Amino acid sequence: MCIKKSVTRTCSYCECVKVDDGINLGKILIYRDSINNVILFDDKYYHKDCFLEMCNKKIEKRKLQKWILAIENIKLYEIAAQTAIKEHFNKDDVYRWMLESYTLTVIPSQTWKKINRIYAGEIDGMSIGIPPEHLYDMWKRKINYLNKIWNNNKTKGKEMDGAQKLNYDLTVLVNQYDSYLSWLNKQKILEAEENTIHTNILQNVDLQKMSKQNNNNKNSNNENMDDLLNELFD
Repeated sequence: MCIKKSVTRTCSYCECVKVDDGINLGKILIYRDSINNVILFDDKYYHKDCFLEMCNKKIEKRKLQKWILAIENIKLYEIAAQTAIKEHFNKDDVYRWMLESYTLTVIPSQTWKKINRIYAGEIDGMSIGIPPEHLYDMWKRKINYLNKIWNNNKTKGKEMDGAQKLNYDLTVLVNQYDSYLSWLNKQKILEAEENTIHTNILQNVDLQKMSKQNNNNKNSNNENMDDLLNELFD
């Protein structure tokens, strides 16, 4: 599947004040694997340098606590931007996956409404929402299982087109989410255990190296002492 690699946002500060030879410099090109130096503040995006410049100018005019705190908490607004952009890419992954896996050229509006309700946890029986990255990962892992269900239904005379199968599969995935979370938690526990084992192995190797080095130093010291005694008593 072809994934989206970048997205453009408009800097709410330099969009208005910075022009170079008639060209607006307010566009922020953000890459999926490098979401840096972008700020999300009051639902507006900024280059990090532009945001600091704007805050300092506002403080110079009038020392409002809002802008002083904005600079102090700038890391939080960087994290907010990263979270929002990652969510955008994750939702786009879900969108492209649906088009490709269900041979659709457009996603029906009712399906989009259902997807957004799944993200928000508003489907009947849901206790929490399903984040886009979880939905996409679970969908990929379950696609063979979902296709088996579809084939079984087809042999029983229950025909479904791409859009109908998509909605049916979404219902199945929602019902499987608790199991997916349990599996995900087990993976995290296993990963933590593996990391602990790896750390212990490295520590044992280091201790063995230190012990060997100490023995070598001790042997070297003994040899030096023997040489000294031989010199004294020869």
